[in-house]
Amino acid sequence: MQGIKLLKDRINRGVNLPAFIILDLVMPLMNGFDFLEIYERDFFKNNFSNIIVLTSSIHELDKRKALNYKCVKTYMVKPFSIRDFLNIHI
Repeated sequence: MQGIKLLKDRINRGVNLPAFIILDLVMPLMNGFDFLEIYERDFFKNNFSNIIVLTSSIHELDKRKALNYKCVKTYMVKPFSIRDFLNIHI
């Protein structure tokens, strides 16, 4: 919820959203899929950031589900190399 609140505050103040957001699927207050649902519904249409999912989930279903969101540009499983991270094309 804190990430969604931060994004709403930025938009209300007229500040652009960041170029990209790094998102884990496992978070304490809201899981990554809940975040993606709210993000696509409330933010993606007008002022959006590309989302990079970095997660420990190796499940193919999670990967396919995440990549079905238009805002998700890549899905990487932890641990990852810095070289892999720097080769992401947004």
